[in-house]
Amino acid sequence: MLCEICGKRKAKGEVSIEGAIIQACNICIKSSQVERAKPQKPFRFSKKDRIRPIKFEEEKEVVEGYGKLIREARRKKGLSIEELAKKINEKASYLNHVEKEEMLPDEKLVRKLERFLGIKLEKKVEVEVGSLKPSKKSSQTLEDIAEIEGNLWE
Repeated sequence: MLCEICGKRKAKGEVSIEGAIIQACNICIKSSQVERAKPQKPFRFSKKDRIRPIKFEEEKEVVEGYGKLIREARRKKGLSIEELAKKINEKASYLNHVEKEEMLPDEKLVRKLERFLGIKLEKKVEVEVGSLKPSKKSSQTLEDIAEIEGNLWE
């Protein structure tokens, strides 16, 4: 096997360059730019690192394009937003924002609109409850910290 650094000589050992372990010749191994690779033990899960299976729960979510669905169903019944608001006892301005998809309807409004207009505004989705992280909560990994940091910047 040839040296993976210079490609000229036969590889005599392994070196670590920025965490990657590669085959290198003696000259490249002696170079100051690389570090000798340290033998690594194979990774094994211990009992404390056991992982939990992912669990899912079913939740309801408002469908995409809910504003268009509401507008079309309202127009089929020949109603204005103000008339619909009176019939279902809601504010017309609130219905207008929901119809333009500027606001998500609350559960109460979803039920009223579904009953009155005869449309389906919610769908069932599965939401992850558990994860494949170690069950021991006392220690944080770099991944956990990066995930927290990432969420702060969103």
